[in-house]
Amino acid sequence: MECNLLPAACVIVTGCLVPGVNWGRTPTAIMSVVRLSLSLFGTVAVISAVLASATIWLLVTDPVTVADAVESGQVSPLVQALAGVLYDAFKGILRYL
Repeated sequence: MECNLLPAACVIVTGCLVPGVNWGRTPTAIMSVVRLSLSLFGTVAVISAVLASATIWLLVTDPVTVADAVESGQVSPLVQALAGVLYDAFKGILRYL
């Protein structure tokens, strides 16, 4: 099977091996790596979105804590407040289940 793409794209997109190149992997193994990387990307994206929304919520509901943390340069009060917001949100979600 002839592939006109770059070697990595040829293997991922079409599942064919470039003639004369020994990749050492089967197309099934490559597809499992692709699935793993997409799952990892999705997990990191969800965690980032949750932390960003919790930080915005903290800025709106408790600006004094955020201002004190920024002024003093210590992130400990900010992290404690952020953990409290995430804990309360998680507790609220579990009430519905």
